[in-house]
Amino acid sequence: MEPQHPPSHKTAGAAPKGSQSGPTPTEPETILVVEDNDDLRDVTQMQLQRLGYAVFAASDAAHGLDQLRRHPEIGLLLSDIVLAGGTGGPEMALQALEIVPGLAVLFITGYSDASASEKVARFGPDCLLYKPVHQEDLAKLVRDALDHRRARGLRSPPPP
Repeated sequence: MEPQHPPSHKTAGAAPKGSQSGPTPTEPETILVVEDNDDLRDVTQMQLQRLGYAVFAASDAAHGLDQLRRHPEIGLLLSDIVLAGGTGGPEMALQALEIVPGLAVLFITGYSDASASEKVARFGPDCLLYKPVHQEDLAKLVRDALDHRRARGLRSPPPP
């Protein structure tokens, strides 16, 4: 499966056509979205594509982990906390970090109680977005997570 690329070619660092204001990638970067709600997964994937990212998508943890094994160029995992199929986002992220050490990880949730932030606290203070996700918030957290990964000297290999 090929990642869904942005609809148009962009100059590095240029704002993609039709995008909301916010940071844009300075080089091709690939994100994996894991969300069990088809509509939310499609919207999130489309938002990321508008920001200039290549995007893979999966509906559950098993498929997400399979995508990571097959596509080492993925640099960021964006997952819902609660997923169908038994394995939740935080548990999947721990397994994902074994497959891709240094992978940037962000979570999305529709729950606003303290339990959501407690479940992902080990992944850092700024790793949680609340639904509905606004494109500007998504752009900032994704860019920050990828930049932090790059600052630690971690880069994904190019696609095979």
